[in-house]
Amino acid sequence: MITYQIDFTEKEYRTIQGSCRELLELKKLLFPEEAFLDCLGYLYTDADPEASLCLAAIKEYGTFLGYKKKIQNTFMVQLSLYQKELLDEVVDVWGDGLEISIGLFLPPQLAWNGICAFADSGRLYHGIQWMGEEEIPEGGNYVI
Repeated sequence: MITYQIDFTEKEYRTIQGSCRELLELKKLLFPEEAFLDCLGYLYTDADPEASLCLAAIKEYGTFLGYKKKIQNTFMVQLSLYQKELLDEVVDVWGDGLEISIGLFLPPQLAWNGICAFADSGRLYHGIQWMGEEEIPEGGNYVI
């Protein structure tokens, strides 16, 4: 089962939350055509209750994925990486100061593959390059 809590900013602000068993249902909500709807939210899976996946989508840039997993009493954080040279350039996701490095945004299909892998196993998709939060340069940013 996949549980989601997503805030959409496209056209009008709205929040959806719920759960689904099929990835196709989630795809219809997030990725109805060839691009994700502009959004920010979190996914959880029964495959690993200690893990969560943050996603932020902006059509002009793509989709950011941030993975967080509780291991004992600490958290491991991994961020999607697509263009290392753009990590110190940020985009305001909401228009209210919530910034994410442009270099963390993935093309839509690659991000969807990452979401599918997470939903199925609770793990990271090996087709995406991931980096630790400590690798974000000064001037860069992310959300988890």
